[in-house]
This record gives sequence, structure tokens and C-alpha cells, in this order.
Amino acid sequence: MDFLLAALKGLGIPLAFAATTLAAAWVVFSGPGESWNVILGIGCVLVGGFLCFQFWLFMMDGDTEGIGSLVAGLAAAVLVIAGLIGANQWLLHERGHDVACRVTAITDKYGDDSAWVEYALDCDGGRPTLITNTSRYADVEKGGRVVVRYDPVGSAVPVRSSEASDGYTALKIAAAGLGVLLLLGLFTALNS
Repeated sequence: MDFLLAALKGLGIPLAFAATTLAAAWVVFSGPGESWNVILGIGCVLVGGFLCFQFWLFMMDGDTEGIGSLVAGLAAAVLVIAGLIGANQWLLHERGHDVACRVTAITDKYGDDSAWVEYALDCDGGRPTLITNTSRYADVEKGGRVVVRYDPVGSAVPVRSSEASDGYTALKIAAAGLGVLLLLGLFTALNS
């Protein structure tokens, strides 16, 4: 009976973490509205942190907290990052629309440790108004035309249509992160 309880914990916590990541993707890309998105987003972060802490405690009970914690942390990060990127790309693929836009301004932006380029747009229909990229597009100039894929329903990040993806690669990487967490949970259950 102890093994069944440990296996339930070892598999249930990562699955709940994956569900929390899906909930966070929904909040970010299709949530109910700005103020609710903040509240629900904070809730997702708190629940995700609580689940990570519970998984770490579970691993301590099974004597796999050493390298297991590092592997679990990396797998959880892969699950969240690839899951959110994949959700964005998939939503753009499924419900996105291509629209012709005129580039009205190109601005180089700089942060603490990063740089990006913002392209202000005047699109047919009014949306989107901006796309960003980590570097300048060689074939896009101020006053030129570009075709952009955007999400008219939610808030998926718009991209050039030529760069749009179906998101399956990122979602497979997220699934691999979940698989590592499930295997680690099962291994820990066997050791407890």
C-alpha cells in the first residue's frame, strides 16, 4: 500500500504541475480579462511553486533529492517554457489570421541583458500594431509591407507569417519534460 501511495504522489504531482502549466497558458493567451488574468496568473505561479515544493519533499522522502532535484528543476523549466511557447505557436496556427501590414517605424530597444527590435505596424483591420524580433529582418524596411499572423481572439504573440509554426515541436519538448518528471516520480516511489 505504501508503494501505491508513493506512486500516486510521484505521478500525480507532475501531472498536476502540467495541468497548472496548461492553466497558465490559458490565462496568458485566452484569459477572461486583464484584471482577472493577473489574479489567475499569480494563482498559477503559487500553485506551481507549491507543487514543485511538494515534489521536492517527496524526493527527499525517497532519498533522490541530490541530482534528482537538479533534473526535476530542469525538467519543470523545460515543461513550462516549451509548453508556453508551444501553446502560443499552436494557437496562432489554429485560430490565427494573416494580415497585410505597412511598417510605420522600426525601433531598436535595449534592456538590462537583452536587445530587440520593435516594428510598429499599420495593418488592414487595425490589428496587430506591433511585432518584435531579437534582430532586424533583412527584408523589412520602414514603409515596406509585411504579412503578419496574429490571434484575433486572444493574445498570442504575433509573428511574421513566414515564421509561423504549428507548435508541435515545442509541445513535444514540453511532453518530454513531463515524461522526465513522471519517470523521476516513479523512480522515487520505487526507492521509498
